[in-house]
Amino acid sequence: GGFGALGDMAASIVRPQVDAEILVLAFREAWRTVAYAVAGLTVALFIGFPIGVMGSGVVAGSSLARVFNIGPARLVLAAMRSVHELVWAWLFVAAFGLSPMAAVLAIGIPYGGILGRIYAESLQDVPDAPLRALRSSGANGWRVLFYGRLPMVGPDILSYTFYRLECGIRAA
Repeated sequence: GGFGALGDMAASIVRPQVDAEILVLAFREAWRTVAYAVAGLTVALFIGFPIGVMGSGVVAGSSLARVFNIGPARLVLAAMRSVHELVWAWLFVAAFGLSPMAAVLAIGIPYGGILGRIYAESLQDVPDAPLRALRSSGANGWRVLFYGRLPMVGPDILSYTFYRLECGIRAA
């Protein structure tokens, strides 16, 4: 019956079925895909931003603290992004069954590693002159991060985050 099924598929391409029931089903499943992607990216942001800040070393007070922040954080980010989201999906389906949680975590963990790495590198690449002005006025590392570094890299970080959302929609 393979050739008969192939003929049915070819006929459906030429004359697709666009009943209200099919359109409602397509819209509902497309919405579900977008919801999984947004939830996965939200998990990625909650993972990637804090580990990315630690991996950049910008809030560490001393050189020794910077080494102990950057090394482990970069290692965790590398481990998270080194496994493809399909492999994460297999692991989470085995752990949680075929559920939305498996899909969201399979997208969130590797994307958190990717976002964290991009955030860390972006925060490190900020020019130092404006930051020296903040430090000379008495701002600590966190204030320099929030009032100096983030405003300068905000547009780049935001655009890359939206790019990852688009990738997440395709992955979902």
